[in-house]
Formats: sequence, structure tokens, C-alpha cells
Amino acid sequence: VSDVDGTLLMPNKESVDEKVLSAVKKLKEKGKHTAVASGRTYASLEKLFGAVSDGLYFICCDGAVIVRNGKPIYSKQISSTDIFSVIRYHVVLCTPKKSYVLSGGENVAQLVEKQTGEKPAMLERLYDLTEPVCKIAVFSDEGKAEPMKFMPKSLRVSYLAHGWCEYTSAIADKGLAVSELQARLYLSKLDT
Repeated sequence: VSDVDGTLLMPNKESVDEKVLSAVKKLKEKGKHTAVASGRTYASLEKLFGAVSDGLYFICCDGAVIVRNGKPIYSKQISSTDIFSVIRYHVVLCTPKKSYVLSGGENVAQLVEKQTGEKPAMLERLYDLTEPVCKIAVFSDEGKAEPMKFMPKSLRVSYLAHGWCEYTSAIADKGLAVSELQARLYLSKLDT
């Protein structure tokens, strides 16, 4: 298991180094379960790891989702009540497989695409979304995002920097997702 940003993907780089991709491929060829963990969405991670994505476990959205071979196998979704408590104009809703931006937030969609390589789908109304939301990212034009003053206890701030404030379920984090994956694969902490 490895973190992605700042570990496998160096700062200010848009792609993972070939040496890293080769190492991941060799691990998989040896039959080793391999996972990458990130605050990014599955679509962004799948694009980064492209040719070595098959069989790779993606721990996405700060541990709120695990995806393997394009199929979500674990998810800690956010309730619709909590979504409405966070919703603001410049919001990105992350589901297990892709991101959505509410209509009118085209600038935020372009920013997400520039930062992650993922082009979010535009969503006319929140009620049109049929997938579970696992992460909410709120962008502040002023460059300083702040958490809600009265945040539901069922949410936690998973990221707060560079104009973004991101929320996940209070019971979602990378460590818990790794523990879940260990249990599913019958691996102990010593095996990981």
C-alpha cells in the first residue's frame, strides 16, 4: 500500500514515473496484492496508473471508497441530509467512480480537471445524482476555504488547503480502508 501525492506522484508532476509503474507491475506479477491510497477520486487515479490498473486496489476519496477493476468493493457514503448541509455553489460531489459539479460551476470543473486530470460531469440538479456521494469538495474563490461552523458529527474535514475544504464520512479514512482491505484479503498488519 502506498500513498500517491507526494509519494508515488512527485509534486508538480502530472504523471507517475515509469519506474513506479514498472515496480507496481512487478509486484502484481509476483502475486502481491497492491493498493494505492489517495484523496483523489477513482477516475483520477485510474488515469494516473493506466496500464497497471487491472487488479490494483484503489483506496480513493481519503479512504471513503475502495475500487478494484472498475468495481467499487467498499464505500462509506455521505447521507443526503449531510450533502444538503454542505452544499454551496462551488461544490464537487465525488462518487465511487466519478465526480460531479452542479450546473453553474463550470469554472470549478475546469479547475478540477487541471489539478487532477479528471473532467467532472455536470449535474443539473442534485436530485439527478443516483450514485452514492463519498466525498464533497467545496472551493472558495477567495482562496481560503473554511469548514462549516456547525458541521454534522457524521462528517469530518479530510482536506483543507489551497482554497479547498473537503468532507468525508466521519468513519472514513485511509487507515480504516486499509484495515477493511486486509480483512477482505485475510492479511494481517504484519503482511502489509
